[in-house]
Amino acid sequence: MKPKRERIADMLEDYVNIGGCTEEEAKPFIEWLRGHKYERPIFDINDEVKAGIEETLERVSIASGVTIDQMKSFNRKREIVTARMLCFYFIREEFTNHCTFEYIGQILDRHHSTAIYGYKVINNLLKIKDPYLARLVENYDKLCESEKQIAA
Repeated sequence: MKPKRERIADMLEDYVNIGGCTEEEAKPFIEWLRGHKYERPIFDINDEVKAGIEETLERVSIASGVTIDQMKSFNRKREIVTARMLCFYFIREEFTNHCTFEYIGQILDRHHSTAIYGYKVINNLLKIKDPYLARLVENYDKLCESEKQIAA
């Protein structure tokens, strides 16, 4: 007798064959039942969003004086960590409908939980009006405004 997972996978394949659902819809589940690793593309983000994310990284880099390479490094100096967290925050705020925290973490070579934590930290610091962060956000906003004026 086949193991239970195999029998369920067979039943699901039969369901596909009679037209209950498409093969594409059932494939991940069938492969999971059979114990195979199903690899699907995690992120399908268009070029416009990618360009916007790159602009956000550049703006944060200019506003904070920290290079993008430094933000991607494992350095834990306050200035670098704060700039990295600002990237998490601004990318999430500007591209909420396009970017998951997993993708945002990947941008700066971090785990998604680090991106979530960074977003929350910046959000809390903005609420209590941290002077250092307020200056960085002000610089970032000025860059955004000047780019809009140049584009207009």
